[in-house]
Amino acid sequence: MKAFLGIFQIACQITRFVYRGFWYKLLGPIIFSGVGVKFGRGLRVLGMPIISMCENSEIRLGENVKVYSNSRFTPLGVSRPCIFRTMGPGALIEVGSNVGMSGVVLCSREKITIGDDVLLGSGVMIVDSDFHPLLACERNQPGGDDMHAKHAPVVVESRAFLGMNSIILKGVHIGADSVVAAGSVVTKDVEPGTIVAGNPAVLVKRLDLRSTEQLSRS
Repeated sequence: MKAFLGIFQIACQITRFVYRGFWYKLLGPIIFSGVGVKFGRGLRVLGMPIISMCENSEIRLGENVKVYSNSRFTPLGVSRPCIFRTMGPGALIEVGSNVGMSGVVLCSREKITIGDDVLLGSGVMIVDSDFHPLLACERNQPGGDDMHAKHAPVVVESRAFLGMNSIILKGVHIGADSVVAAGSVVTKDVEPGTIVAGNPAVLVKRLDLRSTEQLSRS
């Protein structure tokens, strides 16, 4: 029995290795390039993302970006695949290098910019639009959503960490080295090197970045 379990474990490890390699080296890059996404070296894709690009819009990914849509390969699992969606001509999603994401939604009507070394936890959602007007009279007009829904660019600066299931709304600028706690709804700018939490998210702590600077020098 022990021998059988050992062989089974080895077979599972080989299957896992082959599966990862198949997505990393072949299928993942084919999916992204096939729909017109521009990406740098080292793209890692696991599981089938959803990619929807409006005509004359653009999605750009830097180097060594990880896009995980399979619960087997992320500790918290994912409740949905990663979703990249542009909603109008000229819309842009721009992701820097060394960014990791699991089950994340990036939905842009105007522009979403994510810097280098950003970590997007499982289920994070970033949107730059209200999608619908607030006034019922505007929503009910023909073309009301496109004409009257407010939108504004979102920026997430380098080395920020957005905790699982956090939501970043239109017009928000998240500073470098900041942390958004799990489940937070961010409606206002976040200062660099701070932790915010809650709905709506508020400042709860300022981080001591001196230790980080010392580590980077060593």
